[in-house]
Amino acid sequence: MNEFELTQTHIQLLRKAVIFWDATEGKVPFIGAYGDSIEGLFSDVGSLLGLPALEKDQYTQEQVQAIEGLIMEMGTVLQIALSCGTIEVGDYSYPNPLLAFYPDGTEMAASEIYLEDYGADRQKTIDFTLRPEHIRLFRRMWAGWLDYAGVAGINSKYPYGDLGYYQADMAEILGMGSEISDELHNQLEYLHQETQPALQVFVRYVELSPGRYTQQEQGSGWC
Repeated sequence: MNEFELTQTHIQLLRKAVIFWDATEGKVPFIGAYGDSIEGLFSDVGSLLGLPALEKDQYTQEQVQAIEGLIMEMGTVLQIALSCGTIEVGDYSYPNPLLAFYPDGTEMAASEIYLEDYGADRQKTIDFTLRPEHIRLFRRMWAGWLDYAGVAGINSKYPYGDLGYYQADMAEILGMGSEISDELHNQLEYLHQETQPALQVFVRYVELSPGRYTQQEQGSGWC
């Protein structure tokens, strides 16, 4: 059994999370920053701990440990939010946080449909409709701290389960059967890529209460 004390600081940091897309083989969403630059990660997180905005090497060892500890806890915070948080389906708008990563030539990590259908490389505001199927997938996402990437995000090998490939897991979660036609495969792939903007909506607007949460066994939900 695991226990975790979720604080208002965790929730505030979750609200600031910028959702990127791992465009490598895994192709999953993850938290890439907590502000408008990757370089400012430590000062963005440190500000929530009441620390001044400094470069990483300007903080004391104890301050660095506190900041890094909070960042690593966000893997569990994301698990709890996806398992226990509530949010209404419907239409949402939010300022596009990914535009901040363009001025210095940084290549933006975004899913293909996020670029093409939602204009993530040019729109100042993203309009997105959160649907019931997004919520159902969230409840089953394998989220946590990703040691291989050093970020909180979704498991790139098993984003929704372990049936062998994620489209099969998605079909099972959504009650679409076990036979994956080419058409259904494409629909599920599109829906999977939509989890990037869907998760950005979720972390901004999810209702989540601070307090002690309990996970009965590893890999199970927190509610």
